[in-house]
Amino acid sequence: MKKLVVLDADSLKPSDLDLAVWNHTDLEIEIHPFTDAKDLPERVAGAHAILLNKAVITRDIIESTPKLELIAVTATGTNNIDIEAAKENGVRVVNAVNYGTQSVVQHTLALMFSLAGSLTSYNHDVRSGQWSKSQFFCELSHPIYELPELTLGVIGYGVLGQEVARQAQLLGMKVMVAQSLRANDEQVGRVPLNQLLTQADVITIHTPLTDQTRGLIGRRELELMKPSALLINVARGGIVDEQDLVAFLNCGGLGGFATDVMAQEPPDQNHPLFSVSHPNVIVTPHMAWGSRIARQNVVNQMAEDLHNWLENRPLEREVR
Repeated sequence: MKKLVVLDADSLKPSDLDLAVWNHTDLEIEIHPFTDAKDLPERVAGAHAILLNKAVITRDIIESTPKLELIAVTATGTNNIDIEAAKENGVRVVNAVNYGTQSVVQHTLALMFSLAGSLTSYNHDVRSGQWSKSQFFCELSHPIYELPELTLGVIGYGVLGQEVARQAQLLGMKVMVAQSLRANDEQVGRVPLNQLLTQADVITIHTPLTDQTRGLIGRRELELMKPSALLINVARGGIVDEQDLVAFLNCGGLGGFATDVMAQEPPDQNHPLFSVSHPNVIVTPHMAWGSRIARQNVVNQMAEDLHNWLENRPLEREVR
């Protein structure tokens, strides 16, 4: 019988999920809600398979776990796994893909609606008594944009970027897409990143975090954007340079900014982004992906790959 060790089950909020789909007659399952880095080597010592979300699996961990055959990641990103070490030691890696498309797209659109309507600013005005002091029945101290008058710029045109673009077009928005950083030639229908930054009213990021995309949006790129531009990041922390961003927002740059991700997660509670002077800023705690349906999709994908591994069938989502 093979042994599966689940390192951080609580990251999936399993209370409303069916984890029984992982069960298999040839599999012993050991589930931990959370695993601290110092406890990780001991917990995985006898494992044939490890299932995790954000726990870090280093070369040392892989090489000191002689029975290890499979690492299953309950997320799309695998930058917390030493993939090269896994390959060198014959350990296969699978991840979850396209499990939360609607959840992430829904969150992206919600952030876009909120920024375009300055909803957080107006909510603050109500709570601070500003509306109560108004001479009129309404309070109109912040910009309100109608989406059909805006151009959406999409950076990263995979499944998520394409679905955001499709739904934005249904809302009447014009859409422009940035050329891929990996492409050597011009791509039909796409524009250079600098052109997108200067022309788009709303910019949404859906690219993975790689060496090429780390710090992709810094001071220079922010200065290229329209003063009224709305910037949204539901991709990965680190793509937007947070130090440059905070300085830019505090100087009154951008019409608004919203993010669901930070370079360090969880962030320090005193992170300067949380206290910027800009009124139209939204930060959510990396929950865009987290609808119940999306989380169950992750669980189901892991079950498929675990069972395929046990029964010597091809792994559909193997990272190569």
